[in-house]
Amino acid sequence: MNREGTPLPVFRVVMNRPAAPQTQSAPASNTASGPDWTPAQQAAIHTEGGSLYVSAAAGSGKTAVLTRRIIEKIRRGGDVRRLLVVTFTVSAAGEMRTRIRDGLQKELAANPGSRHLQAQSILTGRAKICTIDSFCADLVRSNFHALGLAPDFRIADGAEEELLRRAVLTEVFEQFYAGEDADFLEGVAQFSTQKNDEGYFQTVLSILDWLDSLPYPLEQFSRFMEQWDPACTGGLYASPWFAEAARHARHVLARAVACYDRIETALGEDASLQTAWGDVFAAERAALASLVERIDAEDWAGFAAALQRGVFGSLQGRRVKAESSETLRRKAWIQELREQCRKDVRKLHPGIYWGSQADYGQDLEKFYPVLRGLSRVLEAFYARDWELKRAKNTLTFSDITHCALRLLVADYDWTTGALRRTALAEELAAQLDEIYIDEFQDTNLSQNLLFEAVSRAGENLFCVGDVKQSIYRFRRAMPELFLQKLASARPVGQGFPAAVHLSQNFRSAEGVLTFANRFFERLMRADACGLDYDADQRLYTGTAYPEGDYEPELHLIELYGETDGVDAAGADAGQDESAPDSDERKARAQARLCARRIREMMAEGRTVSDRAAGRQRPMRYSDIAVLMRSAKDRARVYIQELQQAGIPCWSETAASYFENYEVLFTLAFLEAIDNPWSDLSLTAALRSPFFGFTSGQLAALRAGGRRESMYDSLARAASAGDGQAAAAVRTIARYRELSMNQPVYRLVWQIYMDFSLFAVVAGMDQGERRQENLRQIYRYARQYENSSLKGLYGFLRYMERAREQTERLEAVSPAPAGDYVRICTIHKSKGLEYPVVFLCGSDVRFNMSDLSGKLLLHDRLGLGSRLRDLDKKLEYTTLARDAIELALRRETIAEELRVLYVAMTRAREKLIVTACIREDKPGATLRRIGLSQLAPDPYMELTQAGCALDWILGAALRHTVSVPLRTEYSIPESGEQYDTYPLRFQRWDEASLSAPLAVEQSRSAAAAAAPDDLAEVARRLTYEYPFAGLSQVPAKVSVSDLKGMRLQDEDGKPLYDKAYLAARPAFAQQPGLSPQQAGTALHKFMQFFDYGGPAPEKQLEQMQARGIVSDREAAAVDLARVRRFLQSPLAARIRQSPRAYSEYRFTSDLPAKQYRPDLTGPAADARVLLQGVVDLFFEEGDGLVVVDYKTDRNADPAYFQHKYKLQMDLYSAAVSRIVGKPVRERIIYAFHMNQEIPV
Repeated sequence: MNREGTPLPVFRVVMNRPAAPQTQSAPASNTASGPDWTPAQQAAIHTEGGSLYVSAAAGSGKTAVLTRRIIEKIRRGGDVRRLLVVTFTVSAAGEMRTRIRDGLQKELAANPGSRHLQAQSILTGRAKICTIDSFCADLVRSNFHALGLAPDFRIADGAEEELLRRAVLTEVFEQFYAGEDADFLEGVAQFSTQKNDEGYFQTVLSILDWLDSLPYPLEQFSRFMEQWDPACTGGLYASPWFAEAARHARHVLARAVACYDRIETALGEDASLQTAWGDVFAAERAALASLVERIDAEDWAGFAAALQRGVFGSLQGRRVKAESSETLRRKAWIQELREQCRKDVRKLHPGIYWGSQADYGQDLEKFYPVLRGLSRVLEAFYARDWELKRAKNTLTFSDITHCALRLLVADYDWTTGALRRTALAEELAAQLDEIYIDEFQDTNLSQNLLFEAVSRAGENLFCVGDVKQSIYRFRRAMPELFLQKLASARPVGQGFPAAVHLSQNFRSAEGVLTFANRFFERLMRADACGLDYDADQRLYTGTAYPEGDYEPELHLIELYGETDGVDAAGADAGQDESAPDSDERKARAQARLCARRIREMMAEGRTVSDRAAGRQRPMRYSDIAVLMRSAKDRARVYIQELQQAGIPCWSETAASYFENYEVLFTLAFLEAIDNPWSDLSLTAALRSPFFGFTSGQLAALRAGGRRESMYDSLARAASAGDGQAAAAVRTIARYRELSMNQPVYRLVWQIYMDFSLFAVVAGMDQGERRQENLRQIYRYARQYENSSLKGLYGFLRYMERAREQTERLEAVSPAPAGDYVRICTIHKSKGLEYPVVFLCGSDVRFNMSDLSGKLLLHDRLGLGSRLRDLDKKLEYTTLARDAIELALRRETIAEELRVLYVAMTRAREKLIVTACIREDKPGATLRRIGLSQLAPDPYMELTQAGCALDWILGAALRHTVSVPLRTEYSIPESGEQYDTYPLRFQRWDEASLSAPLAVEQSRSAAAAAAPDDLAEVARRLTYEYPFAGLSQVPAKVSVSDLKGMRLQDEDGKPLYDKAYLAARPAFAQQPGLSPQQAGTALHKFMQFFDYGGPAPEKQLEQMQARGIVSDREAAAVDLARVRRFLQSPLAARIRQSPRAYSEYRFTSDLPAKQYRPDLTGPAADARVLLQGVVDLFFEEGDGLVVVDYKTDRNADPAYFQHKYKLQMDLYSAAVSRIVGKPVRERIIYAFHMNQEIPV
């Protein structure tokens, strides 16, 4: 393939000064302006003569070394204009330029007569210090004509790119439908449902996103297609997918063999166990070892046959005699360890390991045509996409990268990685004496090719980074590229390329470093993470701290009751992180613990090292950071709890930008202007400050015409003389006209001015931030109008895409000035450091949602998909998909470990780790982790973890702090020597953290001097508002809100652990209402049912004619069940009653403690407004009978009695107070069972 074509002009003016000769030199002595560099740092600064790769650990002074090397290069006669410095972010580029300028100024101050330094200091502004995107954009703009582009092209943002991509792909799909392409239609059938082709459409979009970061997308896709070509493949066992699966199987089986070795040792120490079980375990161990041998011998057929025959025997009937307490203990852990091995081996997927050559061939034959169709779709897309972008004069960042590759790379060999450069690349390389690349671990393949192309055959690169801190896999970073360079390098002084390891840490205290080293040297291994945490990767102390408390802390909070699986349960855990109650409960418990520890440290007068002043000083709130993997829905909880404890704090990720009230109502108004007949948008706009309608007014509008749209109701009210409605109609009409005649940004600004929105939001809480959020909408509108898109409708779709792409675009919230605790994600903290770091939420499960899709994509293994048998109407997995899932899972977990490394290395003096675990399960969790340590396997320990807490508990169990835990839960000793480094381990009960923070009684020795005064000061400073707890209680609740709360028995345990699921999967549902909707329809029918009226069928027809129930609702009403109800004794009692009330709406109140049982003091007795609707109650004798209809599909009366007891209690109390009669009976009528259930 030849991509060179016509020679292209260079993109920068060639310097007149020739390149200086480069020779390897010994490290020079430190300059007067520099610090005391370590030998490794000096080597990184002064070694010349070829490419140098610097692996710089956290806190090792990477940026200072990079800056000093550049300054030394210039000081020795180099020209700043002949250097290329590439950073990861724009802000990092600006900081680097400032550092270089300041460094040159210091050199100039030491050598004021140097004309060279004077000139270089002035020329710093022209230095090529930029991001890779900026470098590519400059290159493309300077050579636009060679690419057939206009010189003034613009770069689209992500939302606009998504809209353009969807438009082009829609056009391509229509083209293929018109051509009736058989392969294309097969792809639609494989990936879409019968309703539409959205599944296939989304599949193509995901492939396009994946290909964006690859150098030559179509060529790369063709290479991956070859893996599926039946004519090219070497068979099942030669495929890269099987190699991946076999690698995983060997790890699983080798660990199982090690476990059985440990079991056999234990059996040999107990005669009764050996007699009963010895032969079974020996046979099982031999079978496992045989499987490992077959893998090593690549006897795949024998391996599959042996695995299919089975490995494990039966212990049934093998009774252990003479069971002493020690025998019982040993018997228990042997059985548990055996069961762990059984589960691991059982997970060796039959589709991978038992598949035959014939099955594999059938999968290839079935999927290859789909890939053929995909290839043609991609070719058509890229051709049309490029044509349209040239016409619109618009490119994306991925386009810029690919254009730069076209300009610089003439040919690339995928097999060897060799490239042939264009004439432009040769000319550009001659202009650059050295290329400095920061954060190289976050480079992708396309960027690496660009660096190689502009270098002198890869001989003048200075790459610095840390693979252990590569945490941008979601941006397609490939840390393996840096690992490959480091593996090819030699030690300094033995030739080039050379490698230097900066391992001395100048940030953290020894206690933090010791904990991190012991933690990561156990888990970070090459077979799972790509590198071993060895002597080159360890962190060595480079800063001396005065004596003090630097020991890391691990706090484990034990939760009680139902928590939806918050225990660290490894890969088998069932925790659902989408469950908001569980997630908030864990966050709140940990936030309260953070508040407690912060207040304790402040009260203790903790000091921190002030490096600038060279002394100790009292700790401030700004010295503290609270880090978490994801701040979604959690930062808000931490802010609430810390502020309630009197601790100032701030988080830029506390809320999504699109969740802010002012953003919501502004966009709702714009949507109402675009389409007034959108009921949801118009209702939100009417309820907002734009119009100020109350809920009651909106209900009155709708009451007059239930079948018409809200806008029609508004117009009808306006015609009837409603002045507020008329003003709203006129306003909407005016802005609709404006939207057709002026750009969106002018419309937005006009709305702001007409409604004085900036003044409106200024009076709200955090008014300045809200004003900035409004300005951000205006900036979005300007950005949109500057694109190739126009119109209000397009802008609203643009905002939808922006919201989808960013998921949680952060609210505009500049950091406040002053002393505050910072709450942020681990990713946001990268590059920062704090004296005290709280690492929270390590119990949150790893996000593996990307692995659940039908199609999986991998940069090395290509594509793998589940396949659909259209004749049998079933879907099955394939070797390729399962192998790719294994690889992606391993890489995802490896990145989670690197994220943890980044978090731990942010701490300078104190690292405090918090996590939650279910109270009734810590024994099981700790035993599972402890048993896995009997046959230690770092690969399995890493890859089988479900959350970071699994690793952290593993580290704790290897420490002397675990001795009481091992005794309490009968966890057998692993035989390893315990760690003894300083570590504080503390367990907490959730209840102890729900109480107000205790006031420290002993303040100082001065307390005795004036006890009364100090006591009064302490009382005032620690005063807590007695009604603070009510900030978490709404002023008004409904019975529905309360009936969803979990009921507990007298022991505090939930009565029902799981909800009854009646819904059927979507593909199995018939057209019509869902079970829940059908139940609502039945309730509506009973609400208006007249017990003295005509037959139910006739009444249903009348309700349908009057619009009370819709046609679909009428069809869903089960009249047979209604008739059986009318024949029941309960219906007879209702008919005989002198007075019955149906759908009775009431308003009452209840004590706040009934909503929040944890409230104490005066707040517990505060009254909360309660609203509800009673299905029916009737008078009987001197009392009342309360009836509630239920359509739940459950046949257990106890289910209804327990689940709805609180609801019936509230109904009874309310109607008794309102009517003035006692409730004598409460009845639930269960339509599903046709049964009266007393409550």
